Amino acid sequence: MNFKFFERKIEKPSPKPELKEGFKPIMVCIVSPESLDSSTREAISLIEKDGQCIDWWGKKPELEENHISNAGEKTYVISDCNDKNKYSKRYQNCTGIIIVGEEKESNRQISIMSHQNPGKFLKEKKENFIEDLTKKVEDIKNKSKNESLDVVIFGGILELTDYFRYKDSISFLNEILTKFNLKPVVMTGPNENYIYGATDVYFDTQNRRLFIIRPAQQNNNLNQSYSPDDVKEQKKKWEKK
Repeated sequence: MNFKFFERKIEKPSPKPELKEGFKPIMVCIVSPESLDSSTREAISLIEKDGQCIDWWGKKPELEENHISNAGEKTYVISDCNDKNKYSKRYQNCTGIIIVGEEKESNRQISIMSHQNPGKFLKEKKENFIEDLTKKVEDIKNKSKNESLDVVIFGGILELTDYFRYKDSISFLNEILTKFNLKPVVMTGPNENYIYGATDVYFDTQNRRLFIIRPAQQNNNLNQSYSPDDVKEQKKKWEKK
């Protein structure tokens, strides 16, 4: 299959330490629904068929049965740490995290995925979210080889009334993750064409391949990765056409 994966483009020095030989970073493919080619459709279809749905709209009993942490319907969902492919759909103002590592015992890749609503995880469910995400991060760190972990953030929309929640979301997630010596990269800016569709995300765990599907006609600067520390500065770039 011929995938069009993009390397991270960060103007300032990468927030990650120098990558050691053999380290496998998450590679991302950003594409609109209209421009999906047959090989990408096939890859996404396989992830949906065999993978785990991290369903933000899921009911609490079903989520708990699948070991997906949450604080009630439409708050946040954080998957269990396992070797399955994962996907989650309809990120609007919600953000998401993916953490992947190489398991100590099996040498297989293991991952977690989240989908969180800033109206909830930044406010009344904040402590719940911190507790649940902390448990999941500790779990994947304990199970993974040293220096094999990679982490990315994505999602959100670009709108004046939501920009500050977006900024706060990125900063807050970065604050939690850096406490574990994890240096996340935000894989894209927010979606400015959310009226035409939300963002769907699919992760091929074993190959560390991330597919971000969102509406076309984004400002090109919105499709660039950046350091969470630079979220305020990025807004100036996003406003340039």
